[in-house]
Amino acid sequence: ADAACERRAARELASGRCHAYAAAYARGRFAGRGHGPSRIRQDLAQRGVAKEHIEAALGALAEAEDVAG
Repeated sequence: ADAACERRAARELASGRCHAYAAAYARGRFAGRGHGPSRIRQDLAQRGVAKEHIEAALGALAEAEDVAG
């Protein structure tokens, strides 16, 4: 049981890192290079980021832009 808990914790940690990476990448590419959502989505997918993390990052970016705009 301990090994299963450790594996689950490792997956959750990796998942959190992927989400944070996707969010930072999206912000940087949008603000720094002017890339749109399609380009950012494609780049992150090519880097192996899970679709759920990509969509969450793009959703957060869209919300931030709506608030800032």
